[in-house]
Amino acid sequence: MNWGKAIVIGVIDLVLICGAMFITGMFMHGDPIEVPN
Repeated sequence: MNWGKAIVIGVIDLVLICGAMFITGMFMHGDPIEVPN
C-alpha cells in the first residue's frame, strides 16, 4: 500500500470538505465566518 498517496488524498479531501463548508457558510450568512479570538 502506498502510504504517501493515501496521505495526499486524505489531505486533499480535508481541504475540499473545509472549503465546501466555508463557502456554504458564506452563502448562508452572507459574510465570511469570523473565527472568534
